[in-house]
Amino acid sequence: MTTPPMPKKGQYTQGIAVLFAEPVGLAELEPLLKDVRISQRIPQGTHWALGGPTLLLDYLPAVNGRVSLDVVTRPWPDAMDEDETVFAAWTMGCFGPFAYPEILSRALQHSYAFAEAATVVARHQCFVRIRSSYLFGAQPDSPALPQAYDAVAELHFVTSIALQLLQHPAALCYFNPNGEVLAPLNSMQQILAHYAGRKLPPLDLWCNVRMFSMEEGLVLMDTVGMQQLDKDDLEVVFDSSQFEPEEMARFLRNASLFVSSRGPVIRAGHSLDGPAGRLFRAQPPDQSPVAPPRTTMRFLAQG
Repeated sequence: MTTPPMPKKGQYTQGIAVLFAEPVGLAELEPLLKDVRISQRIPQGTHWALGGPTLLLDYLPAVNGRVSLDVVTRPWPDAMDEDETVFAAWTMGCFGPFAYPEILSRALQHSYAFAEAATVVARHQCFVRIRSSYLFGAQPDSPALPQAYDAVAELHFVTSIALQLLQHPAALCYFNPNGEVLAPLNSMQQILAHYAGRKLPPLDLWCNVRMFSMEEGLVLMDTVGMQQLDKDDLEVVFDSSQFEPEEMARFLRNASLFVSSRGPVIRAGHSLDGPAGRLFRAQPPDQSPVAPPRTTMRFLAQG
C-alpha cells in the first residue's frame, strides 16, 4: 500500500497511550479516574483498530470536547500499513493525529533517558488509547476544532488521564506516538513537577529530541511532536567536534519552549544564541530528511 501524507488534526486532535503487561478491562480502570465525568460507555467496535471497549470522558462539553479511553488487548501495531483495516484506521488518526508506522521502534531507539525502555516495552500485551475529539456525535459539517482551541490545555488533560492509568499494577509506561516519547511513571511525575514549578509546558513528555549521525562528523538533531502544539518541529545540524550533543539538545529544547509560548516568531534568517557563544541562524522551513514526514525549521551555526 502506498503511504499517504498524514492529515492535520481531524477526527482526533490528540492521542496518547499507556502500555500494559497484560489485558485489562474498563472496570479495572474506572476507579483510577479522579475528577473526571464519564458521559458514555461504548462496547467493542467493529474492529479493534477503530475502537475497543470505550469510555467517553467529558473534557469541554460546551463545545463537544470529549476524550475516548479505549482498551486494545494486543501489542501496539508498529507496522500500520500491513493490514488494510489498520491502515485505514491509521489514516483517520486513530493512533494519534501525527502517529506514523514504526513510531514505537523510533521511540525506543531515541529513549536516551529511559534505559530500560526496550525491556519494558517488550513485555506489553495491551495498550489503552486516550484520544481527544470535538466530533463525537457531531453533525457532518461540524468543525474539527472549536474557535477557542487550546492545544496545550488539551495535552495537559490527556496527559493527566495517562498519569492516573499508570497507577494500575499492570501498567508499564506512557507512550506518546505523536512525539515518539516513552516514560515510566516515576519519570512522568518528575518531569511534570519540574515544568509545573517553572510554569512551562512539559515538552519532555510530548516531544522527543533525537540525534542522527551524518557524513563527515556532522550530526542532525531534531524535535518531533511539536505538531501537537500546532507548531513546526526544529532541527539543528552541527559538527560533533565543535559541540556536545547535550548542549545542542538543550538548545533545541529551549528553542521549542520559546516557540511553544510565543508562537511562530522565529523566521528564516533570524538568529538565536547557542552553545559556545555561537549564533545559530534559522533556515527556511522545509521537509524533514528523517521520518516522520513533516515540516521543520533548521538552524545552522553561523560561520
